[in-house]
Amino acid sequence: MNLQSCYTRAAELAALYAQHRKTLNIPKPWRILVEVDVGSLGTRRYLIGAGAGAQGLNNADYLYLPLGHTLQAIVALSPGEAEQFSGLLENNDVTVLSKVVCEVDASGELHRFDFWLPDAQLSVLRTDDGGFVEASLQGLQGRLATVLSDVLPYLTIPQFRLISRSSSSPTIIRGRAGSGKTSVGLYRLARAGQEAAARNAKTTAPGIESPASRLLVLTFNRALKTYVDLSTEEMGLGHVEALTLHAWARQVYSDAVGTDVYTPPGDSNPTGDAAALAELKKDPSVIKLLRAEVERQAASLREKLPGLLAAYDPTGRWTQRYDATSGTVAVRVSALRREVEAARARASDAASASLLEHCHAQLTRVLERITRYQETLRSALTKPELLAEHVYNGDADLAARVAAAAKAEPFQVGRVSMDDIILCVHVVQCVHGGLVRAGGPDLVTYYDHVFVDEVQDVSLVDLLAVRGAVRSAGDVTLAGDAGQQIIKTNQFGGWKNLAEHFGLTGAAAEPEVLDAPHRSTAPIMRLAVEILGEAAPTGERQGAKPSLVISGQSDLWSRLARKIATLMTEKPTAHVAVISRKSSNNGSRCAGLSAALSDIGCAAPIRIASRDTFRFEPGVTVTSAHQVKGLEFDAVYVLDLNAGGDYGEDSDDRRLLYMLATRAKTQLTLVSVGEPHAFVRAALDAGLVEYDHTDLAPPVAMDDGLF
Repeated sequence: MNLQSCYTRAAELAALYAQHRKTLNIPKPWRILVEVDVGSLGTRRYLIGAGAGAQGLNNADYLYLPLGHTLQAIVALSPGEAEQFSGLLENNDVTVLSKVVCEVDASGELHRFDFWLPDAQLSVLRTDDGGFVEASLQGLQGRLATVLSDVLPYLTIPQFRLISRSSSSPTIIRGRAGSGKTSVGLYRLARAGQEAAARNAKTTAPGIESPASRLLVLTFNRALKTYVDLSTEEMGLGHVEALTLHAWARQVYSDAVGTDVYTPPGDSNPTGDAAALAELKKDPSVIKLLRAEVERQAASLREKLPGLLAAYDPTGRWTQRYDATSGTVAVRVSALRREVEAARARASDAASASLLEHCHAQLTRVLERITRYQETLRSALTKPELLAEHVYNGDADLAARVAAAAKAEPFQVGRVSMDDIILCVHVVQCVHGGLVRAGGPDLVTYYDHVFVDEVQDVSLVDLLAVRGAVRSAGDVTLAGDAGQQIIKTNQFGGWKNLAEHFGLTGAAAEPEVLDAPHRSTAPIMRLAVEILGEAAPTGERQGAKPSLVISGQSDLWSRLARKIATLMTEKPTAHVAVISRKSSNNGSRCAGLSAALSDIGCAAPIRIASRDTFRFEPGVTVTSAHQVKGLEFDAVYVLDLNAGGDYGEDSDDRRLLYMLATRAKTQLTLVSVGEPHAFVRAALDAGLVEYDHTDLAPPVAMDDGLF
């Protein structure tokens, strides 16, 4: 059930109510609708109210149930609950499917409809123009109102419930491929942006333009970032920032240090103690380590502060003022420095002003030292005693080896490896209590809402940095599908682990579930979940079975070109993806397919795409597996699915192939040069894939002397 079906039901009830008021001459003929399943008698809808004994009230769709009738007890049941009424309805169990409680306005007409559904409760209001709107959407304005009003009615109730959900804890969405996770996340962002804009307008002085809301989407790759940019532009959310996580970390860290930071890739295959260090950097215990180092530095500063200021503060006044402040170390030093600056401006003589000026300069040097975030990170990672205490449970030997591995890593200010950039962001947050810009060490900034997509491939260390970028944990939405995890080194650890590290317990620790797939057809989803090896819903949208093309290398492109040309003729607006596991030969693949399309007179545009070069428009995109995470296409061709080829048979490859299969909306083709992969053979045997032999070339004539 979706919002549109609720609107339709509300319209039916409003019209029926007006008719019954006129026919029966009763001000309030009924107020409640209960839809029930009566076993062998099927589904019934009962209107419950005061018009007992009225003639002609029942019709084919609705039955009238007067007050006091035995069956009126169904009103007390919730959707999903059942009861048997002895001697009635052939003794079938009566199971409540849904309820609608109606309210009347001053004119005597129905104006509010409270829906009680199996998976949600929501209210629908009648608008002044005779239409209907869900109650929480009433205040929408501008372009966003148009977009949401056009789209939301067609979202399922679980999807809408998540969009409108408010909570003091993060909203965690676990959903199958194509279940609408990204759409829900973006619309949650849209709602959060409008609410933030309303708050900003209320708190901004008259005549001053209120600040725009700050909204952030973190994506798995640049291709998905491009898709999100297009989507948010269509939604009228021009102020949404969409970045990959590493690009975001680099940006906010560069803002904090006041210069663009270079981020070279780290070692992709560390061994020995270097591997242990790399593992630590993805483990949430590293955050405890960083906090401990910042606290150690703060304690050292407090110990040295009287001596640092003694020459300019003989009475210890400013040390006492430091002790009287609260907050993180940078906030306290900044507050003290402002007080000194204010005192200097008020100084009555040159000598006092000079002392205060020197005191201010000394505090500036202190602040410069505690904001050397990169050095603080290195200090934390190279202190065996801290590592042993906060990470390795007293294992001094392991701590010493990891510290030595950290010391051996190249160190250069302004050059932070991709493995370390998020840790530097954590240091900024520990020192300041949030994100800052250089020159404003106590002006902490926050996002109004952050949406992280493909969360199963993001480390907890990354996610906890995101948590530090918002005021409240409820300003974070996380969405993902463990079945699509393709980066093991990020130590996702599962939904329970994720909830625990966000401090969630009980019902709050359970992720919201979107299991029903909407992108791919049911036959595509049946194949995908079979490859994944898990039981899962496959959706209801019908379509053709995925097909298998077994080809020789010589006729591969001509066969695919004919299939693509047929599709593009039937649907000129189609976007087709031709996907290989590796990108190294995509140039020759694109050239071969382009020539084959040209040979048969197909003018469909064809291009290679990776990272931010994706164009979401009709034509053929040749790309590689990791580039299409989170994207969708009308048709997908998965190359190299031959035995002994680029895909193995372990769980990692199952998840990768599941992800690739579910990029397709209506047509999926598996392509093998020679003997198919074991997964493909099993799917063919199970009837989940249809062997495509329609355009095979006739056999080549052979010499009689073959044997």
